[in-house]
Amino acid sequence: MKSLILAFVATLPLLGCSGDDQNQNECPEVTLPVIIPAINVKLFDTNQTPLNVCDAIVMVDSANGSETIYGSAFNDCSTKFNIAVGYDLIEHKLLIEKAGYINQSFDSLLPIATKCGYETLELSVNLVAD
Repeated sequence: MKSLILAFVATLPLLGCSGDDQNQNECPEVTLPVIIPAINVKLFDTNQTPLNVCDAIVMVDSANGSETIYGSAFNDCSTKFNIAVGYDLIEHKLLIEKAGYINQSFDSLLPIATKCGYETLELSVNLVAD
């Protein structure tokens, strides 16, 4: 009888390891650092035709600092139609310039908050020819 009680008590800790535990962390554990861009800027003209990032400059300001991305610096700028900028779940101020088009600026852009962090804000920008 003692061995039966001992066997029962020994299996109790194993029962607490089920996948239905309410105290289990629902957010994935990050083992490698991952940088998630705050904003992904997709460029279009007024006819909704995608514009490549060649001759485009995207400047972003936030509480974490400033960043300037030159589209022409990409090796494949003629086949690239978006630029990802910024990071962290904070407000960003954005200025977009492209040769032959009128500049556009945006204030108070914020990535999409999620339970475990944030998702990139997808921003489609229609540029007007200069």
